[in-house]
Amino acid sequence: MQNEPYLILSHRGGWYAVEAQAVLEVIWIPELIPAEEFPTYIKGLFNLRGKIIPVVDLDLRFGRAPSPYCLWDVVVVVMVENAMVGLIVNEALAVENLDTEDISSPSAALAGGQRQPKLVKGEAKLDGKIVMVLNLGSLAQSVEYPEAGAVAEKGLAVSARPGAVEAVTPENLAVFRERARSLQQDIVEPLQIGLTPYAVIGLAGEGYAVDLNLILEFTNLKSLMPVPCCPPHVIGNMNQRGDILTIIDIRGFLGLQAPPAGLDTKVMVVKAGELNVGVIVDEARDVVYLRPSETLPAPMGREAGQEEYLTGVFQIKEGMVLIIDLEKMLEKGDLVVNETV
Repeated sequence: MQNEPYLILSHRGGWYAVEAQAVLEVIWIPELIPAEEFPTYIKGLFNLRGKIIPVVDLDLRFGRAPSPYCLWDVVVVVMVENAMVGLIVNEALAVENLDTEDISSPSAALAGGQRQPKLVKGEAKLDGKIVMVLNLGSLAQSVEYPEAGAVAEKGLAVSARPGAVEAVTPENLAVFRERARSLQQDIVEPLQIGLTPYAVIGLAGEGYAVDLNLILEFTNLKSLMPVPCCPPHVIGNMNQRGDILTIIDIRGFLGLQAPPAGLDTKVMVVKAGELNVGVIVDEARDVVYLRPSETLPAPMGREAGQEEYLTGVFQIKEGMVLIIDLEKMLEKGDLVVNETV
């Protein structure tokens, strides 16, 4: 028995594995610069602290139709033959030890399909699932790796051109773009230490900020299904790509007027413990990175019960922005649906 560590990946319902020693880091997908004169499966490029990383779309590489990217998709940066390349996947799950003797050759059915056997080293079983062990050398074959300076000279290091992440809302694109800007910075740069990322949102004409790490995506409000026996701030359920998403309105917690939700209403999808929850917002405005010294205590004078959800305030050019402790608000709010009528 010879165990080797592999990073297990989840993508479009399938499980994949890459050698853990080849993995450099895993990052949230940023805005991608269109890749000219690259193979079609290279979806784009991004600047990772001065190094230009080509990004492989696994769907295109395996001959499948590509799917739209989401805020929670990740790029796994790996080293392939002394060069760095990224792989877009839905999720990086965990590092697991696989017995190399148990990794069998790709099944015969694979050879007859659209996927190419050389892209997969073999198959392994893990927790009752079949895991495809990827051949990193073949996945990134025929890729010529550009120099950072050459790309920067073309104006692509920080580009205002439309990114290669299609079918996204303007709010999501702003997050992708901010991620791309952040990744260009040197990881050891002192100015980057201790920064907290916030998404600035609009509620009833006022600016509020939420910890960006809690946010999965921004989307539009779709058809709502009423839910019985719920408090007023739980306004219904929404089908989000096959998952049922509970939609809540936090404006009442903040003493704000809450007009009825309409087709132009935005939903901020956030992680609430083990659940994903949709929070009604008027708009997503910006992403900012702040040091503790750039925030002040939240102003007093709000009604009782509101101040406990506000942790601070900061100034941007558009005005004052209040920081919401969304985790605390969600923990204290009754989000459990009582289906007994």
